[in-house]
Parts: sequence; structure tokens; C-alpha cells
Amino acid sequence: MRKYSSNEEAIIANARCILTNQITLPFGAMRMDRLQRDLKEPFPVDLTVFKTFLNTIRSYPIGTERLFWNIDALKQQERDIDRAIMDYRDLIFDKCFEIIQLKEIT
Repeated sequence: MRKYSSNEEAIIANARCILTNQITLPFGAMRMDRLQRDLKEPFPVDLTVFKTFLNTIRSYPIGTERLFWNIDALKQQERDIDRAIMDYRDLIFDKCFEIIQLKEIT
């Protein structure tokens, strides 16, 4: 059985958190991107869908900066984020299952 690095284990754990709604899709994708950048070797599963999704929502407020936005602008941006989530949800869920299955089959 393959031994995974701590960053690889964190990627697998993050995939589980995304699928179980313990973390939002935007935060899960941000975390996945950061974890991937910290890897010393390429991850055995292509993780580009997370970066692509992040590039789609990068200009929108995601974290606590939302507290400083005008409420009407925030409502509109939330609709835009929701559309991006709908566009990428299935791709991200499929990728998360692929990541989790990787650990189960190796």
C-alpha cells in the first residue's frame, strides 16, 4: 500500500470535507490549491478543476472581507458565485471522489 505525504493526506481529507459539506466549495477549492502548491511531487490525480473554479470566482469576496461590502453589491456577487458553483459542482464532486478512491485502491 502506498504511503502518502502529509500534504497528500490533507488533500484527501479536504476532498472528504468538500463532499460532506464540512467546508464550502470556494474555501475547499482555495485549500486544495494551496495544498497542491505545497506538494514536493505531483499528485497522482489532476487537480486543475479547483484552480479553474478559483479563477472564475477570484474577484469575488469569499471570506470576512464580505463584511465590508455594500449589501446590494454582495447580493449580486453571491448570485454570481452561486452560478459558478453550479457550473463546477459536479466536476469538483467527481474529482473529490476520484481523490478519495485513489487512497482506497492504492
